[in-house]
Amino acid sequence: MKKIFLFIALIFIFAGCLQSSPPHEESVTFTFEVTDGDLNLTEWEITTHESTVGAALLAEGLITGDAGALGLFVTSVNGIVADWNADESWWAFYVDGEMSLLGVDGVPTESGRTYAFVYTRG
Repeated sequence: MKKIFLFIALIFIFAGCLQSSPPHEESVTFTFEVTDGDLNLTEWEITTHESTVGAALLAEGLITGDAGALGLFVTSVNGIVADWNADESWWAFYVDGEMSLLGVDGVPTESGRTYAFVYTRG
């Protein structure tokens, strides 16, 4: 029963990721951080009208990925590719220091927040 509940909850979470939101009327400014495989931190201040972090970072050219049934699967950040099949690496997405339960294209942009990608190896 617990597994069925978890499965249904995940479906609702991912379905929420796929809904598009209209752009903000006012601009939103947030911090974006990238930690690469050598633990180097790079930081930007992003100002946007985009309604999701994914849309804002795509517009800035800071991320690339593949769109799928569950949303955007991020494959590169700041030009750095993570490839699970090659070396079990992937990009972990964080919101204010906590790993996000939603994909980058399901997280709304909010001023004052810090969004981050960390290069991670399995």
